[in-house]
Amino acid sequence: YRIDTGPGGLTIANKAPVLIPVLPDDAGGPGRSSRDTLVPGSDVKIRSFLGVPLLISDHLIGALTLVHRDPGHFTETDKRQLSKLTAQASIAIENAIQVRERENALKQQIRQLQIEIDETKKARQVEEIVDTEYFQKLKERAMKMRKEAKDRDS
Repeated sequence: YRIDTGPGGLTIANKAPVLIPVLPDDAGGPGRSSRDTLVPGSDVKIRSFLGVPLLISDHLIGALTLVHRDPGHFTETDKRQLSKLTAQASIAIENAIQVRERENALKQQIRQLQIEIDETKKARQVEEIVDTEYFQKLKERAMKMRKEAKDRDS
């Protein structure tokens, strides 16, 4: 929803429940009807609206909206019940966000540990190779070849 357009935008802008039992044809804003705003490209005629924001503390994370084709379909009782539902939904969403953040942090820690393990393993393998008799002989041979090349160049 756009904050400046229609009943959904009003729900978001005010961070408060909005009950419009009978939507006028111009509820979508200048030059638009409520039907255009709420169900673009549809021939469903929406005549009743109920919207409740999803809030975590005072932070808006979305809105739950109900629409109906019959005028006067939604009541104050519906608004109270939907408000209770969205309060619980907001808590569930907040918990899900926290779980996802913890999972991402753990994944990052696992990646970091894997890198450290790989580096340690690599260092140990290099050390094992360097300590072999074969490597020591290659090292001596390379040093001898460098000395011979240096002597030739002099």
